Amino acid sequence: MIQLLLSQSRRFIFKTIFVLVLLASVILGLLHAKDAYAYGGLGGGLANNPYLITTCAQLQEMSNDLAASYRLGSDIDCSDTSSWNSGAGFVPVGGLLTPFQGTLDGAGYAISDLTINRPSTDYVGLLGYISGGGLARNIRFDNVSIIGQNYVGGVAGKISGGDGIYEVGITGEVSGVTAVGGVVGRNDYLVMNSYSHATISGVPGSGTGGGLAGENGGFILRSYSTGIVPSGPGKGGIIGYDADSGGSPGTYWDTQTSGINVSGGDGIGKTTAELKNVATFTDSVIIGPMTPWDFVGNPNDDTANDDIWSIDPFINQGYPYLADQYPAAPTTTITNSAASLTTNSGTGGATKASLRRDVAQASTSTTSQDMTTSDDTAEYDNPNSVVQTDNSNDDIKKSDTTSTHFIPWAIGGFSLLILVLIGYVVYRRLRTAA
Repeated sequence: MIQLLLSQSRRFIFKTIFVLVLLASVILGLLHAKDAYAYGGLGGGLANNPYLITTCAQLQEMSNDLAASYRLGSDIDCSDTSSWNSGAGFVPVGGLLTPFQGTLDGAGYAISDLTINRPSTDYVGLLGYISGGGLARNIRFDNVSIIGQNYVGGVAGKISGGDGIYEVGITGEVSGVTAVGGVVGRNDYLVMNSYSHATISGVPGSGTGGGLAGENGGFILRSYSTGIVPSGPGKGGIIGYDADSGGSPGTYWDTQTSGINVSGGDGIGKTTAELKNVATFTDSVIIGPMTPWDFVGNPNDDTANDDIWSIDPFINQGYPYLADQYPAAPTTTITNSAASLTTNSGTGGATKASLRRDVAQASTSTTSQDMTTSDDTAEYDNPNSVVQTDNSNDDIKKSDTTSTHFIPWAIGGFSLLILVLIGYVVYRRLRTAA
């Protein structure tokens, strides 16, 4: 009788241990698989294997992992956001207490018709607040409608650190009360090689608003703005209020289309015709201490070879455009008093590595962070980087298939299965030992 009781007691103990091990396995597996519900697309969220975004819903899912790496895999239609959240639209990714610290690489694709209608919300934009390692690069924004209160921008409400914003262009309308800009509401770090055609509206009284940035406490380099800006104190063609004198060399705004003749910072007002003339950006006599902008074809004093910018009367309203965002540009010769520029033609057009940060001869401590080999085959672990031949500027885009994608729920599910099997093996061994 005693022997039977001991045997039953051991069985109870072993079953209890098995249940506890199984329960722990399930919990650990679910924790490992939780990312399946945080992001529904492909990729691993790492620099060399970013999450691949092909829908506007996946753009919104970036809020679930603010430190991951993301990359657009196609043009993104966000027109449905006008009806999201009872008309409030897209929820800005990252905020003051939870900033975006990841990487969003547009790979030259466009986000169109993004709507944010939050007039009582601060830090409003696709990315509400960028800090830490946050970076947005190589994206075109078409026909945005962004409404916020303070710190409102088409791309970001505010940048206070990270890597900043590179190679973005924007059209549409951005509206708010103060610190309102076409690209960024308040920049305290770096915006480079970017432009805005966005209309700035709202900004009453002494509120700050600018074509590119409402306020600037960092650096804005090789960028321009053409959008309408309201007049009054704290309003400017490219920067509304500038807190960092000397931080925006080589920047311009269109005095005719913007309707404003003043700007904070070092921006230079130009006529529409001047901003459509490549010499404005590549003649070092005109642009002063800032190195010439990097155009396809190296016109005038442009000696760089990254081919970031191009110009064509039939593209981007005839203003300079980012070459990687219009890869099938037709061959067109632009004639001016200094030189002629011929854009690349053919199926591939002008392509290039998606990120360059050469800030030579600019009044900034920012240094080049290009990660290149002798043949320029790698840059920022970007699967859409280019391979350049040794003796030419012919860019050959690498295949996107070089990046392997994993499905997060599959990884989590596999882990759960392994843990359950381990629990079962432990149970069998304990039972055998009994």
